Amino acid sequence: MKLAAAFGLALALAASPAAAKPRVASINVCTDQLVLALADDDQIVSLSVSAESPVASFHADRARALGRPLVRGDAEDALLLRPDLVLTGAWDYAVRQSLSRFGVRAEGFDDPVTLDDVAAQFRRAGDLLEQPERAERRIAELAAARARARLHPAAGERVVLYYTGGYTYGTGTLMDAVLSELGAVNLAAANGVTGVGRLDLETLVADRPTRILSDSTIAGRAPRIDTQLLRHPALARAMPGIAPTPYPLRYWICGASAAAALDFLGAHLR
Repeated sequence: MKLAAAFGLALALAASPAAAKPRVASINVCTDQLVLALADDDQIVSLSVSAESPVASFHADRARALGRPLVRGDAEDALLLRPDLVLTGAWDYAVRQSLSRFGVRAEGFDDPVTLDDVAAQFRRAGDLLEQPERAERRIAELAAARARARLHPAAGERVVLYYTGGYTYGTGTLMDAVLSELGAVNLAAANGVTGVGRLDLETLVADRPTRILSDSTIAGRAPRIDTQLLRHPALARAMPGIAPTPYPLRYWICGASAAAALDFLGAHLR
């Protein structure tokens, strides 16, 4: 039903001379966040299958309110909706190549690894969507969040994001950039983790972090070995009275929510 309704909307918008701004389809949860942060309602013809998830999508409420079709990450679904522009992850090269053969512009966005990268992505997406003023407002919001982080640094905090299976984020990741902006030490980076890697429980216990951030969805999962690491008695002895801080995935999975991530962590680390 959603797909049929959106197809009708796409035809109506394409025929309307007032629809000057490009109509966009997003097939990636992180490009969803850029589109939902910047585009007008009538520019958005579809979003990815994760856009309405309150776990993964920072702008899930707006996505659900729009009621656009949620499509898989392939060219066929996007072509059906006749967008002017398709936003994808940088690794979706084959999808972009297929779309270009049909004359549809497709642009890939990589995972940002610095806060300056986030600002640059807002500006680039704003240009593509013909929403430069809105992009500059988002960039200003990010700059204000960075200023708040520096004004009240979390000095002395030794922090690690530890989630299912002992995975964590080290150097060369946006998580590391956010913690650095807050003045905290990222223990994963301090232990030589680059990108997404694993930190064993023994290292975690030996380093005695002052704060462990955990994927907040773990609490709702059925008990398994890889979700029980944070309940290990050795960790409880090393950190008596310190419970892991749930850190919702929607704050850190994509760059467009970096300002909110800075404020969220700033409030919990100070």
